[in-house]
Amino acid sequence: MNVKAMSSQALSLMIPRIVVVLATVLGLASAATAASSLSNSLTGFTGNSTLAGTQAAVAAAGLNFYSITGLNDPDFTEDPTVAFDASGAHFGTLWGGDGGRNYMRTNDSDYATVSFVAEVTFITDNLADQDGFLGMGAGDTALFGWPDWSTQFSSVMLTPEIDNGGIPLLTSMYTSNDTPIFANTAAPNLGSGTNRIRMAYDATAKTVNFAMDYNYAGGAFVEDQAAPTLNVSGLFALPNTFDAADYTVWRDTLGSTTDLRANWTNANSFNVIDTDDYDYWKLHFGEVVPGGWPVEPSRIFFGGDDSTIFKDFSVTVTAGSGGVVGAAVVPEPASVLLITLGLAYLFALRRRG
Repeated sequence: MNVKAMSSQALSLMIPRIVVVLATVLGLASAATAASSLSNSLTGFTGNSTLAGTQAAVAAAGLNFYSITGLNDPDFTEDPTVAFDASGAHFGTLWGGDGGRNYMRTNDSDYATVSFVAEVTFITDNLADQDGFLGMGAGDTALFGWPDWSTQFSSVMLTPEIDNGGIPLLTSMYTSNDTPIFANTAAPNLGSGTNRIRMAYDATAKTVNFAMDYNYAGGAFVEDQAAPTLNVSGLFALPNTFDAADYTVWRDTLGSTTDLRANWTNANSFNVIDTDDYDYWKLHFGEVVPGGWPVEPSRIFFGGDDSTIFKDFSVTVTAGSGGVVGAAVVPEPASVLLITLGLAYLFALRRRG
């Protein structure tokens, strides 16, 4: 018996199997979460958001609900159940107003690190009484049931609406560290019916562009109106503490609407460096800079109330982190181990030959 040959043969048989096992066991653990493209008509689900089967089907499609509780017992003050049929996802059919508001969110929570275009169609029969919105943030309920309003989370969204005075508006909300700012854009052609919202996010420029396709009839998005571009660089965390260097940045950018490194608060202004930012710096001098993206969740969310219907949701990732498509990825430790074992296998075969 040739022991040396047997050992070489055994090694050649064992190493591929070891590599497969390690790839299975370690591959998933080492893979980094990455925001991904997805598309769903929302018309193929059945049941509602309180049912485990519906929740599982929605999760498999890359989405989840903010609330799955249904009727709030014992208070009986809300029922944000989302119901599905062949026409799409129905929000707020069982409870009117704030108590019926809910939203669906992406499972992926790091969209602030990639550039993307998100779109969704919403249908209303009385936009003066119904709300629909599309945005990016934690997607958690807050004041009046609106996502992320009055929380510490960074968030941005658009709500097409007709206000109490009958004026149609595109209302943008921008919030961070419990300082929500609203900006209204006149939208004379906005009305009830079928409309489609688009959100285009540029990870390099850190800007968000919302646009509308009015009276949407299907097919490619046709921009009928756009809201003003939002600079969301102020929604990102800074890895330091407030110190004298931050004062220098504030002093050098005072009055700027483009260089927003010192835009620490939007309490009384929107995307401008002003004395409020100085007051914020002074109040928090020596403290750790509050959180923001990408540390905080940046899910894409949509939702509404009072029987608003949503369908045909899509997210298309257009560029990776830093705006580079197909950027190189540093191998994880498990990947390095697999490569090493593979090389050892090839070396063993070469020696045996």
